Amino acid sequence: MANLVGGTPALLGMPPHDWPKLHDPVPHAQVVLQDLAAEAIQLLEHANLIRPKFSYQGAVAGFGYITTRRGRTAIEENSVGRILAGGSA
Repeated sequence: MANLVGGTPALLGMPPHDWPKLHDPVPHAQVVLQDLAAEAIQLLEHANLIRPKFSYQGAVAGFGYITTRRGRTAIEENSVGRILAGGSA
C-alpha cells in the first residue's frame, strides 16, 4: 500500500487526471470522444429524453442532465433506440 502522506499521484505511480491547461496538447482520441459524447447528449435532449438540470449549493453551481418523464417511460418500455431512430414513444 502506498504511503499517501505527502505523496502526489505522480509520485505514487498514478497517471495525472487534471484538465488540460491552455496550450497543452490534447490527444486526438480525446477530442473524438468529447465530440461523440456531446452529440449523444444532443440527440437525447432533442428527443426530449433528458433535460438540463442546474443546481446551487452555497457558492458552487452545478450543471448536469436528468431524464424526463418521456425518457423514463422510454427506458421502462425499452424504446430509447426506436425513439432516437425517428420512431415515437
